[in-house]
Amino acid sequence: MSKVLITGDKGYIGSRLKIYLKKKKIQILLLKKKIDKNLFKTAKFQKVDVVVHLAAKTNVLKSWDQKNNFIIDNVSSTKYVLDYCIENKSKLIFISSYLYGNAKKMPTDEGGALKTLNPYALSKKMCEDMCNFYRINYGLELIIIRPFNIYGPGQNNSWLIPNIINQAKNSNQIILNSVHQKRDYLYIDDFSDLIYTIIKKDIKKGTFNLGSGKSHSIKNVVDTVQRINKSKKPIKNQNILRKNDIKETKADIGKLYKILRWKPKWTLKQGISKILQK
Repeated sequence: MSKVLITGDKGYIGSRLKIYLKKKKIQILLLKKKIDKNLFKTAKFQKVDVVVHLAAKTNVLKSWDQKNNFIIDNVSSTKYVLDYCIENKSKLIFISSYLYGNAKKMPTDEGGALKTLNPYALSKKMCEDMCNFYRINYGLELIIIRPFNIYGPGQNNSWLIPNIINQAKNSNQIILNSVHQKRDYLYIDDFSDLIYTIIKKDIKKGTFNLGSGKSHSIKNVVDTVQRINKSKKPIKNQNILRKNDIKETKADIGKLYKILRWKPKWTLKQGISKILQK
């Protein structure tokens, strides 16, 4: 059975992935310190078969004000992980991000033009380039995952779906910056299941979009929440758009099915219902 190192296990996605893989009897190694140039040099640091690299600064809004920190931290931590993987012949599953901007093609496949619309996305693009450099020149076994919008139980209310659910349950109205954008929402257990599938099937290379393959407007998300919650709170649309905001995302996940015979199991309705049960 593979031994797996998860970086970023204290974040939402990493913490849920850790729980999921442990249930699947995967042996997990966690970092107890911040990733720096000295972390992997200690004699006690174990060798693993697979590294799932999630550790990163991820807040898009903060990345505009802290662009230097985002780029330096995300790129340098990835560089140290890459060096560890080469030295120990470990496979790397690098968790990237949505990098297609306002894509011309819907659904968007992995061949879509990459556009970095904020410093966070720029840092992820730089990390992808560095990962591929190590793959080509040092023989790194590399899988890049580009997740779309992940949601699930326990997620902070600063994220859209938990925020809508919180307002539907606890407020007199649902206040939103905008209701028109459309997103591809992926339930957290589907993310974790794909990572498990890659580890189990010993996939050695590839770049994959990871989404549900469906697109939902924010208004549709609100309506779904209210139907399940049996609430009828009025919606206040403030018509506020973020800088370089994306109008719509929808993942073409055909490559995942073709190579791995994998597809998501959770619908938006099922995922929201699960959160509301908590």
